Formats: sequence, C-alpha cells, structure tokens
Amino acid sequence: MSVDKGMNGKAEILGYSTGITGAGPIQLIEQAGRTCYKSQGKITNDSAAKFVLMLRKLGHESVIEHSWVAVRFTGCSRAATHQLVRHRLMAISQESQRYCDESGFFFNNYYVVPPSIIEAGLLDWYRERLKQIDGWYKELQEKLKEAIKAGKTKGKVNEDARFLLPNAVCSEIVISCNFREWRHIFKMRTDIHAQWEIRYVMVDTLKQFQKLFPVVFDDFKIAEDGKSAALTKE
Repeated sequence: MSVDKGMNGKAEILGYSTGITGAGPIQLIEQAGRTCYKSQGKITNDSAAKFVLMLRKLGHESVIEHSWVAVRFTGCSRAATHQLVRHRLMAISQESQRYCDESGFFFNNYYVVPPSIIEAGLLDWYRERLKQIDGWYKELQEKLKEAIKAGKTKGKVNEDARFLLPNAVCSEIVISCNFREWRHIFKMRTDIHAQWEIRYVMVDTLKQFQKLFPVVFDDFKIAEDGKSAALTKE
C-alpha cells in the first residue's frame, strides 16, 4: 500500500443475491415486483431490466430492496469506515482493534494520509508522529502484559492498548446492503460535499455497481474528474 497518493481505499464485491432457480438480483426484483401486479406471466428472458427501470423511474424503490450486495473495503482509515457504519440498513463485519494486534501499522503502511498533509509539505512530520504512536502502542502492550503477569490487572492487552490508535489506521470492513440502501449511500457519500476519503472509495464502488447492475445505478453521473457523483433527474 502506498501512502504517497493519500488515497488507498479499495472496494471488492464479494457477492450478491440470487434466486433459488439461479435468477440474478435484477430477475429477483422482477419476480418480487410482478407479484404486486399479478403479472408473472409477462416474465421473459429479457423483461427484468425493463421492469426494474420502470420501478426506478416511478420511484417504487421498496421493491429493489429484495436484492443485496456484499462489499469488502480495504485500505480505508477508521475515520472513513465510521462514516459507513452510520448508515442503518446494513450488515457490518469490521476488523476489531480489540482482538487484532495493530502494532507495526506504521512500518506496514497500514494508515492513510490526507491529501492536505502532502500538499502542505507535512508528510515527514505526519509520518514521524504516526511512528511515535506506533511505538507507544507497542510499549503499552508490553507494559500491560507485565502488569497482567504480575497480577496487577485483569485488563486485556489489545483491548486497552487500542485507545492510543489514531483514526488514520486502516480498518478492513465488509458491509451488505440492499439495493435501495446502496443508492442512499451513493447519494450521500459520493456527493461533492462528502469527505474526500469516503467519496474516493465510494465513487470506485459506484463504478463497479454501474457495470454489474446498470439498470439500478446508471442514473448516477460521475463527474469528469472522477472525484464525485450526483443523482440525475429522470
């Protein structure tokens, strides 16, 4: 992982909903949606995309909740992932700083550098402070181990040492959401006013979604500079 660019977040689609008969997420939405109209007899090999597009244009987004996508995010700071977990309708599994040993995060380049730090010529200063914190974290781990061994405390080493960790440290996370919630997330987190890191990784995620599920997500227009996106009017 390079820290020089300041933006390292990556999104990997792990899976998405499929029907028991092998129907993809778009076909699954059609099967559910046509129940409302008792029009299952109109299902053909190529009817799903048209049906889902109709739902989207009419604003009937409750129907697209029947399909979901799971995504793994890596290279994102704790500051970024804590913006994601604020969203409600999702399943979340995140790297635990309580159970994971984060020592060596500096030497492993397991942290994020804000572009402003680089632009201001403060990269060396910033990295030196992170190096210090990494050292303090490891020192606290050792002191806690000694105290536990001596019977002075029943505390947990990583659980308590993590209080020294900065928001810059990376934190891997997997989230699963239905299509409607993903649309809400993209609307909020790719907006030009969103924080730079979450915007960067969510624009990348949106591109992948548009490639796989265009009929659900192609009404988002990505800016020419690739740094933001906006929902267009139908």
